[in-house]
Amino acid sequence: MAAVPLANARSLRNAILIAAGVTGGIALLVALFAGMGNYSAPVDQQMAGYPDWLLQAIRNQRESMVRGDAFRTLIFVLLSAGVVYLMYLRKLGALAGGALIGLLLLVDLWMVDARYLDDSKYSRDPRRQFFAASAADQAVLADTDPHYRVLNLLNPFNEARTSYHHRSVGGYHGAKLRRYQDLISRALEPEINQLIGQLQEGAPNFEEADVLNMLDTRYLLAGQQQEAVIRNPAALGAAWLVDKVQAAQSPNEEITYLQQLDTRTAAVINTARFPLQAQSYTTEGSISLQQYDLNHIVYEAETAGNALAVFSEIYYPDGWVATINGEPAPILQANYVLRALELPAGRSTIEFRFEPGSYASGNVVMLICNIILIGLFLAALVWTVRAYRTSGNTRAGSPSAASDSAKRA
Repeated sequence: MAAVPLANARSLRNAILIAAGVTGGIALLVALFAGMGNYSAPVDQQMAGYPDWLLQAIRNQRESMVRGDAFRTLIFVLLSAGVVYLMYLRKLGALAGGALIGLLLLVDLWMVDARYLDDSKYSRDPRRQFFAASAADQAVLADTDPHYRVLNLLNPFNEARTSYHHRSVGGYHGAKLRRYQDLISRALEPEINQLIGQLQEGAPNFEEADVLNMLDTRYLLAGQQQEAVIRNPAALGAAWLVDKVQAAQSPNEEITYLQQLDTRTAAVINTARFPLQAQSYTTEGSISLQQYDLNHIVYEAETAGNALAVFSEIYYPDGWVATINGEPAPILQANYVLRALELPAGRSTIEFRFEPGSYASGNVVMLICNIILIGLFLAALVWTVRAYRTSGNTRAGSPSAASDSAKRA
């Protein structure tokens, strides 16, 4: 077998030295001349009123970080180049060399990650005490029904603690659905204020709380003690049947009619967007929740004729699909924010599934990319092993190797 030309060996050694020199040289230059930058940033404009010494201290800290990272990079470049050079000299095998390179990568990653994930990130957070279940929470959680909601009367729409334990009517989120925010300001807040006044007088009329009832608000919290739990006997549950439809032609008409609607027997629907198939509906029958998961909800219904079911779930068309006895069914928007379905006479199994097309296509793309990455990795591994074996056989067959064997003989 032909020997590896000396020129090629020198070329490989020079390539290693040049690569180490260029990358290490850049890191060294950055470290030496780090003080030449002014280290200002756009965020400094937001600190216009801060004293100059504080701004200068922040910029000095930025300079120190750049210089420190440059020196760290230089050290890792030199160490990595040393490992590669030892592999070139056959002082280290491919397995040992690869392990050392991997160890250097691990140490480098650990040093950077430690800036953000220190011990304080894993210590016990005293803020968890704030979210510990109170006596009121425990009393509500004793109800094992999979579908009901809770309203915190003390701070309905600007706190998150209730949502930590329960399916909350209120809570806070910086990106609320516009329709739900409209419902809060035009219907829920007036209704809650009226109910609070009735509770203070000792004569709450839950039958009048039509919007809270359609949201299945079974419990109201007036504090964190067990005695502060108020049960609403008029909550409509997960789903119910109505026989009256108030037709609307615009969103403003929908919410205006909703404020005057008896949600137990009627529903307001924008028939311009959601035309109805049946002329009349019956409430003779029943509908009940059978299964409740985040992406899959199942109901069973049995009706004497055509029926209109209202579901205490937010209408969200992007991804949610419905089937009745396995057949696709259009989801209607009822009572401004809820879902509704027209049901045929007889027994029906209703299923809602969250199946957004973007999620399914994204999974396919991710699977294909993972297969490609794994294939490239395996191909690179096979190519490396073959190249290493070929290089070893070439060296074993070289004149220098034969001369060494003769001397040993």
